[in-house]
Amino acid sequence: MVDIDTIVLENGVEYTEIDDLIHNDTRYILLSNIKNVKDSCIRKIEIEDGEEYLSKLEDDNEYERVLDLFLQKNKALFN
Repeated sequence: MVDIDTIVLENGVEYTEIDDLIHNDTRYILLSNIKNVKDSCIRKIEIEDGEEYLSKLEDDNEYERVLDLFLQKNKALFN
């Protein structure tokens, strides 16, 4: 059996990390709901006082740019 690390987000839903990437010195992670694979989200990792925090992407342009990068990185999965 494989252990899967999960993250419970602010909405109370449990997600697992599917992929990550670094863009402009910021690390982003792609998360998938463990009970509904059609539910996914992107969070960025911010470091404050040496602690890592997940934060939403509030800027639509940033979200679109990072989503496009994830799609490009994983395009083989969609063909």
